[in-house]
Amino acid sequence: MATGSEQAGTIERKDAAFDALVPPGARIDKLAGGFAFTEGPIWFKEERYLLFSDIPRNEIHKWTPDGKVVLFRKPSGYDLNDAPAGAFIGSNGMTLDQQGRLIICEHGNGRVTRLEKDGALSVLADKWEGKRLCGRVDGGGSNPPSSFADASKSAWYRACSHAGDFDLPYGNVYSGEKCVGLDNTAIHPLAVPHTDCEGGYSGLYDMSGNVAEWEDSCAADAAASDQCLIRGGSYLDTNQSVGSSPSLLCNSNVHGSPLAATKARSTRDKEIGFRCCSDAQASP
Repeated sequence: MATGSEQAGTIERKDAAFDALVPPGARIDKLAGGFAFTEGPIWFKEERYLLFSDIPRNEIHKWTPDGKVVLFRKPSGYDLNDAPAGAFIGSNGMTLDQQGRLIICEHGNGRVTRLEKDGALSVLADKWEGKRLCGRVDGGGSNPPSSFADASKSAWYRACSHAGDFDLPYGNVYSGEKCVGLDNTAIHPLAVPHTDCEGGYSGLYDMSGNVAEWEDSCAADAAASDQCLIRGGSYLDTNQSVGSSPSLLCNSNVHGSPLAATKARSTRDKEIGFRCCSDAQASP
């Protein structure tokens, strides 16, 4: 039993074989409290201490068998100060590599990092072929849902609207024939690129219609039911929003009354795909 711990819960044994995994007489102890939402524990066997993440507080804590808990790292997963209170922005899962270096999954920054023995932080993965799931304009992770129609923050909206200039990728006047929506003759998604649907920048296609697109922008980051933004509408949508469905406009709804459409992050649907974004370049 750890110093200063208290029992929390019981172990119910349904099969005697379980004794080989958890010895008889073992108990569940509460090691510490007062955190917001903890996950990602990793035990350092030789050094005999535990690290764990407090995701909303953007912290990693260190627990030792004498019952002490100290702050190990802050920020742990998000480097800016613009996240709403309670947002799941910090580190989550952690593990050790073969050299005993700490590997950290960073929610808010959208990357996997490694803490070196000298304290330096190395980025192991934050993009694929130079691109990320579309989130913040600066490429630093998820975009707050409230900024879905802010061209200075949302990479997806910036691309679709030509940095906020247009309601639609091709301008401000809706055409049912340009992109693959309900007013088009298509009755299913088409292979990309659909060259009639180009914009908001040259060489970008299908920002509107065909299939809606996930944005790296969720109300929380804790469960499969978390609501995340879907952008651009699909072949079943028009320039008008119906219920919780998106429209083909860059701001998701009718101009002047924006409303971002969302789906649970666990949703799998032929009407929803995704797009990767590179870091924003200066507008021509």
